[in-house]
Amino acid sequence: MLKIRFLSVLIIVPPVLVAVWFGGLAFAILLAFIGGGIGYELSRMASIKSRFRSGVIISIGTSIPLIAVFVGIQAALVMTILGTVIWFFMIYFNVSKPGDRLGIFAIGFLSLLAILSLILLRSAEFGGIAITIYLIAVIAGVDSGAYFAGRSIGGPKLAPSISPNKTWAGLAGGTIAAGFVGLLFFYAPALGGNEVIVLGAFDSGVVGALAISCIIAPLAQSGDLMESWVKRRRRLKDSGNLIPGHGGILDRVDGYLTAAPVVALIAYCMRGGA
Repeated sequence: MLKIRFLSVLIIVPPVLVAVWFGGLAFAILLAFIGGGIGYELSRMASIKSRFRSGVIISIGTSIPLIAVFVGIQAALVMTILGTVIWFFMIYFNVSKPGDRLGIFAIGFLSLLAILSLILLRSAEFGGIAITIYLIAVIAGVDSGAYFAGRSIGGPKLAPSISPNKTWAGLAGGTIAAGFVGLLFFYAPALGGNEVIVLGAFDSGVVGALAISCIIAPLAQSGDLMESWVKRRRRLKDSGNLIPGHGGILDRVDGYLTAAPVVALIAYCMRGGA
């Protein structure tokens, strides 16, 4: 299993980094694949049997980044709103339990919002490649820090009824790791320097670097916990099996569902709503 996980990383990471680096259509295609994969996994979560309905859900996630490139961000925003409405009715008529409805709808809505947010963050107006790599690095730091701190320290469980393996020590470790990544970017001009830390306008110095990074940590963890809660209710171990050795796409990007929209909002506000 470890060998399969490692091979998956070797195959997936290079094209992802290339797409992030070049931006534009390459990044849109990457997000289209992710959005379509999430749509497929959400159809499975919602027990949607109709191929037509599943196809509609998949096409929504796929279309938003492509519309942003070929038509414009305003059109992508309209598609996000339309997709949210369609998703609401899909869930309402396919999922009977209110709690399951709420959870699956929330994941779908946040997935669309996260895709739109990543498109905005990768644009030059919001910081471009620097802020995108920063966000990826912070969330990777959160995941790694939480894993190693949780395994080595253990202690009280964070949410035992939702995710028994997560601990408060893991949350603290993830937050510390996120802060370290923030400081690394702040003091390394080659990585983007102040352009990254302030999400394009951070003039708040090292305190701002730490604050933003440490805010991202619990946000990423909350996305992870939300997905775990829905999977437990739906009696699923993984969101899917699209990534060998890792489970589904949602299992790997759940931290972005809650972190990316907040970071995009901060970037928007820091730029004066321009």
